[in-house]
Amino acid sequence: MCTHTRRKRRFVTNVHLHAKEAAIRHECRRSVPRNAARVGGLAYRDAVSASWHPVANAQPSEWLLRQGSLGAPYGVIRRFAFGDPNNPDVWFRVVTWAQSSAERELIGWCRTLEAAAAAAWDHRRATESWRHHLASRRVDAAGMAAQSPSAADLVQFYRAALRRDASTASTSSPMPPTRPARPR
Repeated sequence: MCTHTRRKRRFVTNVHLHAKEAAIRHECRRSVPRNAARVGGLAYRDAVSASWHPVANAQPSEWLLRQGSLGAPYGVIRRFAFGDPNNPDVWFRVVTWAQSSAERELIGWCRTLEAAAAAAWDHRRATESWRHHLASRRVDAAGMAAQSPSAADLVQFYRAALRRDASTASTSSPMPPTRPARPR
């Protein structure tokens, strides 16, 4: 046998022995003293500890939406599950942001978290657009508050205006000129 094969075999044998020693040491650490409390033939710590942690069952149920990490909040999304606990019907409620829950206004109910976040963002944009419109007509803050539409109506009108603008832009814009094909 060549020296390289002998070295390799000795290395594998040493690694194997070290692994066995480590396993034995690990078993010794896990062994329980004879005078330790036992429950049903098991050590107390083995009988009482759970194989899962309560955090494993935790699910997010409320999201506070803000632009950037330091921005002011603009919406709150809450997850609701209705019906059968094993197969719930999940809905997301979107409301405007206010410090107290009583001051929040319903934007709408959505089937997905993404749709709920989009509705909250659209409400934020619609509110900014509406305020800009009223400010351009020199309406003061008290007048803006008095004329304020509901959050759901504001989002509905904003989205309708976006669809209308998109459809008129696509029909009125001419097609870009196409390149003539090169002769071969």
